[in-house]
Amino acid sequence: MNASRGHNGIQLLLTAEQEAQQIVNAARNAKLVRLKQAKEKAEKEVAEFRAQMEADYQRKLTETSGDSGANVKRLEKETEAKIQHLKTEADRISIDVVDMLLKHVTSVLVFASMIWCERLSTPKALFSCSFILSLLGR
Repeated sequence: MNASRGHNGIQLLLTAEQEAQQIVNAARNAKLVRLKQAKEKAEKEVAEFRAQMEADYQRKLTETSGDSGANVKRLEKETEAKIQHLKTEADRISIDVVDMLLKHVTSVLVFASMIWCERLSTPKALFSCSFILSLLGR
């Protein structure tokens, strides 16, 4: 009887081990199913994110360079405004620039005339020098 009891104990342990193995296998399979579902969900989210980013990129690309005709018109308008501004500024300061140039040119002429007059010592030359200097305003 003791042998039969030992045999039943071993049989009971083998059955318990098989049941435990089935539970472990079921848990392992359930884990694999959850991992597969998580992977599929992550891939779906990545695909959606990628599609959203691509759509944003295409939208921005269209906004910035989609209508090159509009960009050309905008650039032409900006260029024309800058040219007009430069013309206005040139008109505003041209009188001052001309006055400054005349002042410097006449200063050089006066200086040259004074040197020329100093070198000539005849009365006729001195009279001519005085006359020239009076015309130049010196």
